[in-house]
Amino acid sequence: MAMMLRQTTANIVLAAASVLIGLLLVEAALRLIYPVAIMNIEAERARPAGEELIVADDSLGLRPALKTSMYDGDGVLFGRSISAKTSNPYKILFIGDSVTGRGRIVAALAEALGSERTAFLNGGVDGYNIQQEVEFFLRYQAGTNPDAIVHQLHINDLQPTTLVVRGRDGRVRSYSPRMKPASVNAWLYRHSQIYRFYILQFRSRFSQDELRAAAYDALRKMRDYARERKIAYHVFLFPNLAPYEEWSAHDKASRDYLLRISGELGLGTVDLWPLAERLIRLGVDAQDSPGDTWHPNRRFAEEAARYLIARIPALTPPAPKD
Repeated sequence: MAMMLRQTTANIVLAAASVLIGLLLVEAALRLIYPVAIMNIEAERARPAGEELIVADDSLGLRPALKTSMYDGDGVLFGRSISAKTSNPYKILFIGDSVTGRGRIVAALAEALGSERTAFLNGGVDGYNIQQEVEFFLRYQAGTNPDAIVHQLHINDLQPTTLVVRGRDGRVRSYSPRMKPASVNAWLYRHSQIYRFYILQFRSRFSQDELRAAAYDALRKMRDYARERKIAYHVFLFPNLAPYEEWSAHDKASRDYLLRISGELGLGTVDLWPLAERLIRLGVDAQDSPGDTWHPNRRFAEEAARYLIARIPALTPPAPKD
């Protein structure tokens, strides 16, 4: 009997160890081939007492609260925008995700071009994909009446968008467009790639085909909106800041798809990948922090600004009329 008990215990321990090793291998594999990052700050956000900086939205999932210490009433990050010195400026609105929102490229463009006659309005929203950026623009930012719109796409835009935030009640929830908020285990989300993969892939319920179709439709809407109002509309694509051979198959396919539909829509998208690849080959550190392949540091932003100025004429205001 004792022998049977020991054998059963040994089998249970062996099975548990096998499951644990299997989970660790899956965890390691996902970190290598599908590097899902933490998509938003699930810890408490620094904010003035009594101020809510983000609010739930039935369509967008989450959106910035307007008329706060961060976003003005038109959905512009006024603390990361650069005002013109003239009273009737040439206004460039930058829309995109956190690459735009963090303001490095916007600031580098303003420094290179000057703000004597140009206002650089930062309309970036952390974690947004293309269709969210366009919906947020049409709903709120169109009121800025820009002379030019520069839309920053990202090769991660064709992943399901799920934002994870801790609310005032202390509970952590995930928010996806057109879905009700769902509770999230904050510890697992912070430490487990498997759990993050589950949240990203299975909580949003959007297929890859749906995400691609939504991106195409959103870019078409922006193109048509700008054409009807004679607003200069330019698009650039932000890459993975790692050597191309280290990109996942999904990243490569996303870049190819976004460039293809941009061509079909006649957008003339500026691809920053050749610039990133050249700098990486030269040994230049382009990442905002070690391991962050999604966001640029100041050096890359300055190089990107020069690259964009050479390819987007609308970044330079027209000569003043006599």
